[in-house]
Amino acid sequence: MKINRLEKEWFEVGKQYTDDIDFLKNEWFNIIALYNEEHRAYHNIHHILALYQHTQSIKDQINNYPVFFYTLIFHDVIYSTKQKNNEVKSAKYAEQFLQKIQFPNTDRVFAIILHTAEHHIRKENEDFDTKAFLDMDLAILGSDLENYQQYTQQIREEWKHIPSLLYKIGRKKVLKSFLNSSEIYRLPLFQEKYEKVARQNILEEIERL
Repeated sequence: MKINRLEKEWFEVGKQYTDDIDFLKNEWFNIIALYNEEHRAYHNIHHILALYQHTQSIKDQINNYPVFFYTLIFHDVIYSTKQKNNEVKSAKYAEQFLQKIQFPNTDRVFAIILHTAEHHIRKENEDFDTKAFLDMDLAILGSDLENYQQYTQQIREEWKHIPSLLYKIGRKKVLKSFLNSSEIYRLPLFQEKYEKVARQNILEEIERL
């Protein structure tokens, strides 16, 4: 997925809410700069492009596409393993932008971004769009072995400041939280495509740690 396609849609969606093209251009520049920060090995623009590609396969099922699109764009806009509350900070970043363009569903974007902090926890108010986004964000867990191993290396790179023993303890805790869920994925579409492979990938990673 090429970034120019994502950029084009950024302006197409944004023009529905504001005529200030310069503002949209400046914000797009800022977003790209953040996702291209040197410390990001996985949570970078390539992650956003991968999610955007997944979006194309379910676009006709999404109930509120602008909400979904802005959630995708902003959900990891603030990211550092050396700080806490990345999701809260990303949600607040999104909120500031969306309020400036008078987006009518800022609260929904805010809520879904916060939910990405605890993928394994189910909440009563999860609609299709929320479930789909959370499943997309975890699609990498069900990828082929080569891509999965690359992902694990990238995650370790982002946490390189953490000693190996402590990293392994923390990583195992996260991985086991997924295995302890009745289903990793929420929607049948993603369960059928990724659930079995994701569990196998996770088990094998735990064994390697």
